[in-house]
Amino acid sequence: MISHRNKITAILFSIFLSVIVPSLDAQSTWQSRLQIGLPSSASALAYSNDATLIAVGHTDGTVSVWDTHNGNKFSVFGAGNEKINQLRFISNATELITLNEDKQARIWQISDGKEIGQLEGVSSSFEISHDGQWLVAQDPNQVIWLWDLKGRARSVQLSKLGNGGVRAFTFSPTGDYIVCSYGGKPYLIDLKSKENIEIAVKGDVGKSTKVKIEPTGKDRATISIGEMQDDDAPTYRILSGNVSAIIVLSRRWMNGFVDVWNTTDKTRIARFSLSKDDSMYQILETSLSHDDTFVAIGGKKNLSIWDIKKGLQVATFPGNGQIQFSPNADELSVAMNDKLDFYVRKK
Repeated sequence: MISHRNKITAILFSIFLSVIVPSLDAQSTWQSRLQIGLPSSASALAYSNDATLIAVGHTDGTVSVWDTHNGNKFSVFGAGNEKINQLRFISNATELITLNEDKQARIWQISDGKEIGQLEGVSSSFEISHDGQWLVAQDPNQVIWLWDLKGRARSVQLSKLGNGGVRAFTFSPTGDYIVCSYGGKPYLIDLKSKENIEIAVKGDVGKSTKVKIEPTGKDRATISIGEMQDDDAPTYRILSGNVSAIIVLSRRWMNGFVDVWNTTDKTRIARFSLSKDDSMYQILETSLSHDDTFVAIGGKKNLSIWDIKKGLQVATFPGNGQIQFSPNADELSVAMNDKLDFYVRKK
């Protein structure tokens, strides 16, 4: 049994855990380029590979596709009656895949909104390989699989049964491995060996949370967890670098923060901590810029952009929503309620 005193101590420590936020640049280096009015509230966002189109999934099951240059509407169509949780273009940008609240993964022709296929067994977050050949996701039993997009069939099993829900997958730049997190831990999945390798992200402070168990009577014990270290915090979301050997981890105890790690020498490059009000109990949305220079972080009240190398917050915008960097330019799209905004780096 956990003693009342130690339990309260642990909770109070979490609540008053200090958060260090790097100072904001004196002048924001990002500005609004374009705003588009959406037909309904947004729930998902995706660029085409060449960044000429952007697709928005909506809470009412609608998909809208837009020209990123001028904001003109390319197409709007119904993609089911349930909220769209995720969508991605297939490599040729004439088709896209949606995953709705009803756990149905459907393939659509974007020119006319015609449904041209389904992928059976995709039940949670998914990602598509850079060459458009594979889709990775979990099945209803939380087993990770590769689906062959050409044959539209489940093809290669990558994990065992019941690993816990995966919130995001990312293919490496070379396509040799996938990074994801389950059970609160980050993993690398080698696509050749199918091995799931836990990524060591213990902090550089050389400390960890120590659990002490002291018997206090028959069938009773006091459990003391001591001071909870940020470096022991669970990982809920992970991204792989686009061009470099880095990973971005969304982590939290009560307050959320983002770590950036170099996977080659296994060192932490940066830690970005938001204010308590902006990150308490929040699993942070993140997106990496095309050249791995910036990371965008979505909190409860604000969206922010951080320079990874400098360790500085360079822009912040009020509100929360879906965020996505362009795959080939310094541009961040933000879909919030019924508005889609494009922010670009000042020249």
